[in-house]
Amino acid sequence: MPKTPNYPEELPPQPGDETPDLAMRDWDREGALENNGGNTGDDDKPESQQSIFSLRSGIQDPLTRSEPKPVDEQDDAEAKANATEVAVQEGQSSAQEEDEPSEAEALPVERKGRSGKPRPRLVKSKRNLDRARRRQKNYLQQRRDKKKLRVFYHRIRVIFKLCFAVIWCVLLYQVVKSPLWLLDQPRFTVTDAHLIQANQISPWIKPLVGKPIYAVNTGKLAKKIQQQFAIANLVVVRRQIFPTRLEVMVQEKQPWAEIYATDPNPSMSSSGQDKPGESSNQLADGASSSSKYPLTKQSSLPRPYGLIVPGGIISLAPYHYISGVFGGKPLEKIIVTPRTVFSHGYLERLQELTWQARQIQGLHLQSVDVRDPNRLTLNYQELPVVVGRMNSTVSERLARLVPLRR
Repeated sequence: MPKTPNYPEELPPQPGDETPDLAMRDWDREGALENNGGNTGDDDKPESQQSIFSLRSGIQDPLTRSEPKPVDEQDDAEAKANATEVAVQEGQSSAQEEDEPSEAEALPVERKGRSGKPRPRLVKSKRNLDRARRRQKNYLQQRRDKKKLRVFYHRIRVIFKLCFAVIWCVLLYQVVKSPLWLLDQPRFTVTDAHLIQANQISPWIKPLVGKPIYAVNTGKLAKKIQQQFAIANLVVVRRQIFPTRLEVMVQEKQPWAEIYATDPNPSMSSSGQDKPGESSNQLADGASSSSKYPLTKQSSLPRPYGLIVPGGIISLAPYHYISGVFGGKPLEKIIVTPRTVFSHGYLERLQELTWQARQIQGLHLQSVDVRDPNRLTLNYQELPVVVGRMNSTVSERLARLVPLRR
């Protein structure tokens, strides 16, 4: 900032002079140029040609700021050389100052109290120094003792952890090998079964004797039993304890008819008028036929050799079957030639026809003979009825029995 010239303050403004605009409200560049005498050059501008505000306040006028002069290359080189010499001299002087201790460092620092007066520096006696040394030694000794105690407790804790780990391992081994879990005998129970007996399932349970019960794959065992017995619809194996055993739950398929090779009913005679071994067969279309139909006479009723279930025909050879074991309503009796194969659709139509024949009032169905495909016979207790071939019109022919019976 340029220095403000010293003007005499004792010269008051004259009465005819204009009042200066100190707030610079009406100040503009044109007025500044007029005051400067029309000279716009910065180099030829005298120092006295400044604004009144700048002269009185000492602040440089921003409108009359002088621009820096361009520096020649020669002057620039000389300035750099001079700066280098000055830096070298300053470095030497600073090195000398570092070698020689300063007076401020040599002299002790005087501390000042609250009042601002310097107070004398305390000089510790030998007693105080010994006390501080003993205090530090005691602190280190206590710290060393605490560290030893902490290490001791840590080692005790590690030893206890190892001991508990060994104890847990031994207990786990004893629990796993405990006889409470071992299947020492082929103990099992079969529930919800009719034809499947316990002695038939024991061959699959005996290989599991001696194994822990939790190691038995119950799903695989149930699948094997279900594949072995065709009558089984669903098999579930569960583990039981106290005592250790297996519970086999078998859900069998519900049959609707029994299969016979011969007529299971005794000889029939209609109201004592027909001769033994001869009966008048009534056709479903109303025509009467006097063909002889030999009825099987046996002293004892024959036993069924198969069952008809919703999925097909099941042989009773591997089962110990007793009539009425399924309970509920009695099963229908179907007379079939052994080793005859029927389709699933034929069995469904036969079941529907049997149900319709059972609904006729006044007639009591005993068996259905399908040994001859072209001569399907409904053996009622009152008389046998031949409905012919099993086709789409068999239901219509069976419906004619209702007005015929009336």
